[in-house]
Amino acid sequence: MEAEKMFSISAKTCTLKYNSQEGKGTILGSDTKYVIPIYQRPYSWSDEQLRKFLSDIFISFWGNDGNSFEEPMFIGTMQLSNKNACGEQDIIDGQQRLTTFLIFIKVMKEKFPNCDELKSITLDWLSTRVNNGKQQ
Repeated sequence: MEAEKMFSISAKTCTLKYNSQEGKGTILGSDTKYVIPIYQRPYSWSDEQLRKFLSDIFISFWGNDGNSFEEPMFIGTMQLSNKNACGEQDIIDGQQRLTTFLIFIKVMKEKFPNCDELKSITLDWLSTRVNNGKQQ
C-alpha cells in the first residue's frame, strides 16, 4: 500500500480513576484536558438516557440485587484527537457520556462535601467550545 494511503490507530484502555492494567490510562487525575470541539452538538441527553446511565453505574457497583460484588462497567468507546501542545485532546466521540460523568461527580461532590475520595477529584479536565463555550 502506498505510504500516503496508510494510517495507524493508537488505542488503549482507560478507566475513570484507578487502573491496574498495563499502561494505566485514566481520565481523572491525568494531566490531559479534554475539549469538546465546536463542531460537536450541544449536550442533549434526555431524562431517560440519564436514568439508564446512572442505573447502569449503580448496578455495576451493587449488582441487580443490591448485594452483589461490584463489576467493571463498560461505558463505550471514546475517540480522541492527538494531544496538542497545551496537553488538550479533542473529544471526537463520547462527549455525552464524559459530560454526564462530570455532572454526576459535581452533584456527588455537592451532596457529600466531606468525602475524601470526591475531594481529590478536580473538575477542570473538561471544557467545551460548542456555542463558543456558552454551555460551560
